[in-house]
Amino acid sequence: MSLQVYKIEFSPLSPNERKELFDRINRFSYTGLKFSPDLQSGEFTMDELYSFEFLEIPENCHLTQIL
Repeated sequence: MSLQVYKIEFSPLSPNERKELFDRINRFSYTGLKFSPDLQSGEFTMDELYSFEFLEIPENCHLTQIL
């Protein structure tokens, strides 16, 4: 198993959209979502073989692989 770390910026989302996204990330990621101090972004870890389809990340979120 190889883990990858991702940063997600979710400031454009409504409060309800954020909660739904946070719930999915916490359910399907390896570590859960770790919020940045600005509370507009966060990091999480995923197995490289796991599909992002389950996370249903909205198009207006910016996802970046950092490790």
